[in-house]
Amino acid sequence: MNDQLPSQPSRKRHQDLLHALILLATVPLLFFAAFKLVEKTVNVSTESDSNGRQEVKQVEEVQVVKEQASPVDHRPTLPKPPQPSEAWRREIAEQEQRVAQLRSTPNVGTARIDQLRKRLAILRQHIEQHLDAVPQSIRDDHPLSTARLRLVREIDQIAHSVPNRPAGFDWKSEFVTFEAEERTRHSKSVASQVEDLTAPLKETHRVAIAAISQESNELRLQMQDIRIKQFELQRNTERELTHQARLRAFEVDRAEIQRLLKPFISHDYMQLGRTTGDWVRSPESKPLSWSAIERLEALQPTQIGLDALAAIATQYGRDPKRRRPMGSFPSPDGGSISNRLEIESTKRAQQLLKKHREILVEEGLLTP
Repeated sequence: MNDQLPSQPSRKRHQDLLHALILLATVPLLFFAAFKLVEKTVNVSTESDSNGRQEVKQVEEVQVVKEQASPVDHRPTLPKPPQPSEAWRREIAEQEQRVAQLRSTPNVGTARIDQLRKRLAILRQHIEQHLDAVPQSIRDDHPLSTARLRLVREIDQIAHSVPNRPAGFDWKSEFVTFEAEERTRHSKSVASQVEDLTAPLKETHRVAIAAISQESNELRLQMQDIRIKQFELQRNTERELTHQARLRAFEVDRAEIQRLLKPFISHDYMQLGRTTGDWVRSPESKPLSWSAIERLEALQPTQIGLDALAAIATQYGRDPKRRRPMGSFPSPDGGSISNRLEIESTKRAQQLLKKHREILVEEGLLTP
């Protein structure tokens, strides 16, 4: 039995010879594959996407040849790691299942659920079309991870806002409540949209109304000023007309006044006191005071008033040194008038004093 088995050194030489033969057969194949690979790489810049896929296929064939030509490795083959797209597909499927569960839950808007489903479908389509750009982990710093995180947060927010259903859940009443809330929400949404659309117009109207109101107030104040000025002008005009009429009447009676009222309008140092017989000396020569004549009741249309006016005109007129000129005013004996002519003249003097009071004072013929 020992004669039939080769010795240990002879077996090793046989293995070395076999390995050398394998290497001699593999080297030409490797050079040929490398040449083809370089040729395909040069032509790939001018070919379309389909040629690119053929290039990948050629590379795979070269790899197969290399594997066939390499020495047989009896070590156990490790399982291939899962592709990054598989984790993303599972994540999207899980989120789609959560959205489907939320769709059958009341108080959740259908439009919002549909929007989430569309966004998940877009994310899935992007992953399927760009497998080489998919990150290894769903939590890597990548735009796809950011988009996935936003979707998950929005789904979590909707899920947390849905209250837990009690054991005796009444679908009918909850549906009625849901419809009422949806109508209210829709009404508020429409009202908000209308408010947003009409806000600029309302603001424009408010500004225009404020401007009109301000202009109206200014016009009202101007009208008030105009009315006040009109009233003052009318009053001044009436005063001026009245004054002019009094001046014209005074001019008509001026000559008579100069004659009949001579004892009152003449200048002298003696002035009326408290009574008709009480005279006081003034530091300056001036006419009698109209208010003093009225205070002594000398303008009353009675016999007492006539006698008082005659007494004022003739009280100290008997003293030649202090006498005011009498003019055409009557000079009754004893200071009391009795005959008809004296009475009429005295009455006329009273009329002239009362009628022309303002002009007499204004002209300086009497003191106030």
